[in-house]
Amino acid sequence: MVFILLSEIITLKDGIEILKKRNYDVLINFYEVEKARGNYIQAKQFYNPNFSISYSSINYDPKLRAFYDDNNTQFSAGINWDLIDISGKRFYSIQASYSNWIAQEYLGLL
Repeated sequence: MVFILLSEIITLKDGIEILKKRNYDVLINFYEVEKARGNYIQAKQFYNPNFSISYSSINYDPKLRAFYDDNNTQFSAGINWDLIDISGKRFYSIQASYSNWIAQEYLGLL
């Protein structure tokens, strides 16, 4: 057994705070709960649009130390935005995120 002598007496509340800061299992559970809470908040938000831009066929000539185009350029741009959820997908996503959040909080208390 290892005994540690403390130069001062700490209260139960201070001891719990020290455990929260130094116990990695407690920290992992705390961050899992916060991650689940963040997922729940994100699930309630409306979808952001997805932008994509693609440009190809630029060549580099090391002798000239320059980029040049060989007239075979392909450029494309697009936007994708899900404005309508079918079959209550958003509702179920919110409910699943909320359930996960509550479960993580419960597991954090064990």
